[in-house]
Amino acid sequence: MNRTLLVPHGVVFFMDDSHPDVIVPMHDDDGIADASSSCVSIFCMIDMEGEVFVELANEIAGSKKENLQQVFEGVIEAPGRKIGMSTSDGDVLMEVDVAETEARLSVWVDHPKWPTTVLVEAN
Repeated sequence: MNRTLLVPHGVVFFMDDSHPDVIVPMHDDDGIADASSSCVSIFCMIDMEGEVFVELANEIAGSKKENLQQVFEGVIEAPGRKIGMSTSDGDVLMEVDVAETEARLSVWVDHPKWPTTVLVEAN
């Protein structure tokens, strides 16, 4: 699934929306990716500056990742066996099913500070 959107507050979240105790990670000023045991946040272009292309899939073709930087790889809890993408408004804009109750997420972006492309593999 993919979508181009204006991102309120310049941050998108990846988590299992059915998780009863999602912990939104604290932002570390050193980077654009932050994570807890149940959520990954990615800072990107703020809505007043332009749109962001986000793709969330179980597998993303290697050719799409060319010239992008990997900013996160890790595991988060997914008790409902799904990972969704939401903005700070809390609306889930897309989601994918995952096989287990823990999901491995890998995130690639096109810019180290203000990405306009965010690719997320969740499996």
